[in-house]
Amino acid sequence: MLSSDACDELLQLRTELAVARDLAEKAQANALNAEAARVRAINSDLLARNAHFEWMNEKMRRDKYGASSERSRRLIDQLELTFEELEADAAEAERLGAIASAKATMVTAFTCVRSTRRDFDPGLPREQVVIPAPDLCPCCGSADLSHLPADITETLEKVPARHKVIQTVREKVSCRRCEKTSQPPAPFHVTPRGMFGPHFLASLIFQKYGLDQPLNSQCDGLESVGISLSNCVQALRYSVLFLTMALSVMRSFRMVATIASLKGLPASRSRLVVAARRPLPQRAMVSAAR
Repeated sequence: MLSSDACDELLQLRTELAVARDLAEKAQANALNAEAARVRAINSDLLARNAHFEWMNEKMRRDKYGASSERSRRLIDQLELTFEELEADAAEAERLGAIASAKATMVTAFTCVRSTRRDFDPGLPREQVVIPAPDLCPCCGSADLSHLPADITETLEKVPARHKVIQTVREKVSCRRCEKTSQPPAPFHVTPRGMFGPHFLASLIFQKYGLDQPLNSQCDGLESVGISLSNCVQALRYSVLFLTMALSVMRSFRMVATIASLKGLPASRSRLVVAARRPLPQRAMVSAAR
């Protein structure tokens, strides 16, 4: 025999199951009614469209061939009345379908989703600016404080580019015995006379060909930070042209060597020299000199 509590719980479960079944049946019936109302609305709309097309067809036929008889005029009037009735029926069916759909549709409550802030790339360097906590409690003035986990706010910042002039000092000595002077050789420079460094020229070339920024605009930007290049713009253009030609020669070098290795032929020095001495197209030279 079951206890009284178990019997009460069983009766409650049966009641809840019956209520759930009743709700499911009502929801299914509402869905079927909504679907039927939607189909009736579509059917009424199609009938109204068909009547409208028939009326327009008969009217255009009468306009083209003339009023041949009284029957055609009455037919047009009858089709127009039929179209108006069907249009009213379609509007009523659409209204009933919307009501049925509203009954069958379960509307969930709106929940506000709080957007989460995306973190920056962990590979970026971090610089911590620590704001120290007070030594005394601002409320009571007590010095017995305990440290809690700090709040960290990350802000993306850009460090402006720094320009510097590298002075290469080559010491010169003179021999007292033979009166000859000696000096260490000059280091390698990317361009003749070493007026511009490799990183500076690489930045100019990238902005010119990668970002489509002319040299004149770049010179104006450098002048805004105190670097005047108005007297050496022509030298800068020739430096960019020289590096562009050197890059094309290196690319031809590598292309000939790659083709020779794929064909299994020895990449002779004469072929490489001929490929390297091949002149650049005039268009590339003009675009590099701008």
